[in-house]
Amino acid sequence: MVFETIQDLWIYGDGVTSSKTVTSSGAAHQTILLTDPSKPYPPYVFTGGTGNQTVTVGGTAWTLAPGNTFAGQTNAATVYTVINGNTIQFGDGATGGAIPANGTTIVVTFQPAAPNTYTGTVNALQGVSNLGEGIGISDGTPNQQYTLFNTPVVDNSITIYVDEGAGPVPWTAHQRIIDAFSSEGAWTWNTDANGVVTIAFGDNISGRIPAPGAFISADYMVGGGSAGNVAANSLTALVSNIYGVLSVANSQAAAGGADAETIDHIRIHAPLSISAINRAVTLDDYAALVLNKAAIAKASALSTAYNAVNIYIHPAGDFLATGPTDTNGLATLTARVNALLPSLTNSNYTGYMDDKKMVQVSIAILPPQYNNNGVLSTGYVPCNVTATIQVLPQYHQSTVQAAAIAAIQNLFLFSVVDFGTRITLSSVYHNVMNVEGIDYLNVTLMARNEASQSAAPADIVCAAYEIPRAYQINVNASGGIVY
Repeated sequence: MVFETIQDLWIYGDGVTSSKTVTSSGAAHQTILLTDPSKPYPPYVFTGGTGNQTVTVGGTAWTLAPGNTFAGQTNAATVYTVINGNTIQFGDGATGGAIPANGTTIVVTFQPAAPNTYTGTVNALQGVSNLGEGIGISDGTPNQQYTLFNTPVVDNSITIYVDEGAGPVPWTAHQRIIDAFSSEGAWTWNTDANGVVTIAFGDNISGRIPAPGAFISADYMVGGGSAGNVAANSLTALVSNIYGVLSVANSQAAAGGADAETIDHIRIHAPLSISAINRAVTLDDYAALVLNKAAIAKASALSTAYNAVNIYIHPAGDFLATGPTDTNGLATLTARVNALLPSLTNSNYTGYMDDKKMVQVSIAILPPQYNNNGVLSTGYVPCNVTATIQVLPQYHQSTVQAAAIAAIQNLFLFSVVDFGTRITLSSVYHNVMNVEGIDYLNVTLMARNEASQSAAPADIVCAAYEIPRAYQINVNASGGIVY
């Protein structure tokens, strides 16, 4: 599993320093703020000693006051203190510490941090970059298509360049080439069932045709998928050594990876996306459109005001928490949804939904919620079912009992339930009674976990922002053959 950084990170070492030169005003308690906005590394932060700053006044070194305080210092002591973690301060010549003479040159040399403590954090993406791949030479005809050589391609990682004689120029990606202007350098893409990506250009009506002889190249990443959602501190090896870098680790679990959209997912959701015609007008449109993203398995939309829509989503894969007290699973669910948020809507209006929503409508992306007696929190609706079965004499009791439990749990499979799903009492009876070897069945409890567990069994009803999940499924068995 290979990850690549997707941002620049300044690796600053012991020899990297900045300096600030000022002329003393002769005033008491003069201060010098230590910053260097021209440098890309973090600002100076005082570390409690002399490890990352030196101060000279008129060419003579002054020292950090013991204990970083002027208390107990003579009025002529050539000392300084550091205040606010980033500011040099001199004395007042009266209560402790000398004043640098008026007109004297003060030079402060400083480092961002003390030696041998340099660390940095940078975002990374699972995959391997494939840069400058030549995919074709334009023949000047409309609707040209060229195939990328490698698979699988990481979603949203493709940049297409067209060199028409003045060097490679990046062209603009459109989900649908019909949205491009006739004079616009535009391209679109499609992915087949084998994950092969084909790049397509316009016809001078929707997107212009690359000039004859233009060289077409692509940058993209190869990788991705749910396998990239690795646990925290599992990425510890450098693929290539970098001078001065001693170690690497991922402090947080990776999130946001999803496998390619399945045929079943396409079969269910493609008709919905077509009905939306790439624009979100109704609430159903908002949910249908986000389901075009392979990384999203389930979606639901609710209006909170005339110009505000909450879109509740669940990442592709499976349930991520076993119950309402599974804090690790719930944290992972939140992290996976948050990782998807910028690609759906953001302040730069470059998200997938930002050009599809109605004007002045604000969108909030949220994970599934659990309404626990009026208190909403991230998670699934924990559902409890208790039943009693009578096993026919010729069947093994434990085998039939296990099959009955599985029949109930099948009603709560991730592939079966959705936002707002209603689990009916009749479906429990139907599924369990289809298990071979059962004489009769009595369901004694069927309820959400927060509801009364002594009430008569009834349908489990979920709100549009809720997804049900099996929590406590118990089947008591009698009769049959007992080992």
